[in-house]
Amino acid sequence: MRWWRESRVDVITDAPISPADEQRRRQRTYTAIMVVHIVGFALSGVLYYTAWWAGLVVLIVTTPLPWIAVVIANDRSRRPRAGITPPGRRRGDAPPAPVRSWPTPPLP
Repeated sequence: MRWWRESRVDVITDAPISPADEQRRRQRTYTAIMVVHIVGFALSGVLYYTAWWAGLVVLIVTTPLPWIAVVIANDRSRRPRAGITPPGRRRGDAPPAPVRSWPTPPLP
């Protein structure tokens, strides 16, 4: 019998981001983009009296920012979840073969 164990040690960097941290990151992103939108909207109003074309450009640029903020804030991180395996499988096993919904005729 061996006196050491042959097992893979999980590294902390493989762990997924906690849901609370991910939500906090998304809230900060949304807030930052919306602050840029509000400041740009107010700036476009001020610029309208001095240079109407500059105010119009700033207004056009900042108009889609709320939609962009929602899309970016709702996007989850793309980090792989390496530590989770489906029940009944071990790490390193080949994925199961696809199941056919109906039998196929034999090839000649």
